[in-house]
Amino acid sequence: PEHFFYNKSIIDLVHFFIEDEHTLVQFLSGAYQDMKLHGPVLTYEVNPGTFICYKNIPDDHKLFWVTGLNEISSKERLLDEMEYKRIFHQVFDAILIYNSDGIVIDVNTAVCELYKTDREEFIGKNIFSLFPHQTITDATRIWKDFLKTKQIEGLYKFKLSDNEYRYIQFKGRADFAGGNHLGILRDVTNNYLAERALKKSELQLRTVFNSSIYQILLLDDDFNIITFNQGAFALIYQQVSLDFGIGKSIWEYFPSVFRKQCQAHKTKFFKGESLNTDFYLDFDNNQQWYAASLVPALDDKNELKFISLTLHNITARKTNEEALKKMNFELDSFVYRASHDLRAPLRSVLGLAQLIDTENSKEQIHKYVGLMEKSIQKLDSFILDLTNFSRNSRLDVVIEEIDFNKLIDEAMDNLQFMDKASHVKVIREFDTGLSFYSDQIRLSVILQNLLSNAFKYADKSKEDSFLKIRIIKQESNLILEFTDNGIGIIEAYIDKLFSMFFRASQDSYGSGLGLYITKQVVEKLGGSIQVKSVYQQGTSFLVKLPYVSSRNL
Repeated sequence: PEHFFYNKSIIDLVHFFIEDEHTLVQFLSGAYQDMKLHGPVLTYEVNPGTFICYKNIPDDHKLFWVTGLNEISSKERLLDEMEYKRIFHQVFDAILIYNSDGIVIDVNTAVCELYKTDREEFIGKNIFSLFPHQTITDATRIWKDFLKTKQIEGLYKFKLSDNEYRYIQFKGRADFAGGNHLGILRDVTNNYLAERALKKSELQLRTVFNSSIYQILLLDDDFNIITFNQGAFALIYQQVSLDFGIGKSIWEYFPSVFRKQCQAHKTKFFKGESLNTDFYLDFDNNQQWYAASLVPALDDKNELKFISLTLHNITARKTNEEALKKMNFELDSFVYRASHDLRAPLRSVLGLAQLIDTENSKEQIHKYVGLMEKSIQKLDSFILDLTNFSRNSRLDVVIEEIDFNKLIDEAMDNLQFMDKASHVKVIREFDTGLSFYSDQIRLSVILQNLLSNAFKYADKSKEDSFLKIRIIKQESNLILEFTDNGIGIIEAYIDKLFSMFFRASQDSYGSGLGLYITKQVVEKLGGSIQVKSVYQQGTSFLVKLPYVSSRNL
């Protein structure tokens, strides 16, 4: 009732712990809570005022306006709480609020949608019951760390149902409001799986990139290295330059001719046009050829992103191409020379036959017949060379025991009618008990051609013309040395001696294939042949063959 306030001290009405009225008047302004121990806690707004319209009020009296705020504050709190609830349930992230014991006290709508269940299923449960099994086993440790650091964060694989797993990023923050804690669950499954697929794809691509038998470098538009595979590293770092890496210009490692080609093509790279070329690198005087393919990569705006440079060692191919060119040249020469050398003795025989038909002198006819025999022998020798050449190129090596005396005797029988054959003494220096296995047919070709060469180029001015055949075993090789004291070979001709159709003397009537075929046969047997000669003194051929002491080797 109204009379309750009469003659009461303001200090009695407002239970504020202030020593006297003066202090109250001086500081009492604003909103205060009544600290009354019984009844509801009331909130007041107390403001001092002045008397203007009131009469008969003593001057020593003070005026205070006291306004109750409980009703106003309750409305504001209600509005704030409604706004909080609206935001709490509208955010996309799943949010839980849990107390200091880890018990969930509230969740938003996103949590219910994530787990496809009602809000009541979460309230009162320990927050770790929502986590995967392996996380629950570490719950005590994680909770201690959380209380210590005031935060927790991690990516977990949640089982939301029997057949559904989701990857959830969880972030926990302590002291959110009223001593409670905040947990945010964000479903990152799609991003996680996409990122994992991307990493897997990148790993697969990198594996293929590094496993390639080719050397691959990615370059920017100034031909600086963006990245490279292991093949490129092995080639450039290990064989060209130790100063190799990302950001380096490729012109530090490749020849100028390649640079000129790329620079000339540069504007075409921006149009998406590729460049294919080849060049060689010298590794300790070992020339290696590489095919280079430069392919530009353009984005969807047709802007150049990088240039892919792929290198492929084509040394073997280049070698084969050169060998093929040489073979084709030799084949052309062979066909031309063979047709000439086959027709020449035939034309000679035909001409001599016509002369005989018109000749009456027996002596002259006998002379013509002798010339015909010589032409026929030349033709026969050439055909034999062709046969040996063909056999050597197409027949496999057949290993059998070799009797050198027998092979030499057979060769000398075949050559006994050659000019000067009877003038040359053949000296044999080798152990007749030497056990050696090789291809008998090919070894016969070697012996017959070198014997024929010694007979053909014997020096008639020397009474004691000889051919010394020396055969010895030397370590893992068999050495056959043929030394004569014939007319010798001019030094300028020695390097050409084993070339196809080469004749070192104008007096030669051979095909020019003998020594060429000899070298081919020796190499077919895995050996080598060398020649030393002094003009007008003699010649020495040294044949080295792998020593084979058994048919099975």
